[in-house]
Amino acid sequence: MTTQLLVVRVDLLRDRRTYVATLKSWLSELAIDGARLATTGSLHLLVVAASSAQLSQLLAFFTERPIDTDAKGALCVDKFIDVLGQKTVDDPPALKGFLEMNFLNTAMLERMLVGEWRADKQWLDEALATPRTKAFLAWRAASKAQRSERRKKSAQEKHAAKQQKREAQEVAAAAAAKTLRDEAADDAGADHSDKGEEEEDGDEGTDDKQSVVRTESPATHHTGDEKQQPNKKADVSHKRSTPSPTPTPTPTLNAQHQQPKKNKKRRKAQRDRLQGSKQAKGQQK
Repeated sequence: MTTQLLVVRVDLLRDRRTYVATLKSWLSELAIDGARLATTGSLHLLVVAASSAQLSQLLAFFTERPIDTDAKGALCVDKFIDVLGQKTVDDPPALKGFLEMNFLNTAMLERMLVGEWRADKQWLDEALATPRTKAFLAWRAASKAQRSERRKKSAQEKHAAKQQKREAQEVAAAAAAKTLRDEAADDAGADHSDKGEEEEDGDEGTDDKQSVVRTESPATHHTGDEKQQPNKKADVSHKRSTPSPTPTPTPTLNAQHQQPKKNKKRRKAQRDRLQGSKQAKGQQK
């Protein structure tokens, strides 16, 4: 059976005891009798020597089964591991059983990993190049991009909502202004109509007064006497300004001609009475 060497970088051990216990159970289930968990500082490397089928199944367990705890303390799958390398070794390293090993520095780790366990130095250099595993850094970058996209989308939605609200307010303001203009125009038209009706009523009242004056003034004959014209105009103007409830009719032309005759008859009757009284006194004497 060909032996292969697998080196895996573990990102972070939140619950080291649970992690190690679960890893041991997996190795026992797969009948793998050669593994080391090497640690220096924050760098954790899992080194396993087994067949190709056993190593493939072990990597499948990492993607399918929980092995660590999350921030809430619940068991979770460790999806942040990096497979640094896998190769076939002709002289398998002496890795019997499972051990946890802590190294004071990377130099001691390199001497053991490359010199004793037949790993490539390039694998170690790749692990030391980043503070966290590449899987974790990629996930963090993707999460950051998603959060940024969500914030951008939320900002766009808020901006669109504000713009829609602003447009609705502008439409409402324009409609209100149009309504006010229409009401003002209607009020102005109503005032103009009322004023016109008042003027028409005033004209009708003047016409009625003039017709009343014409009806009440008696008809007179024109005698060519120019002195009668001013009196007539004065009477008409007086009637227009202060109409009399019982207008005095102006003497007609026939009445003016008959007046001297009556005076003559009256004076003649008076003379006759005087003569009669004188005759009576003379007879008494």
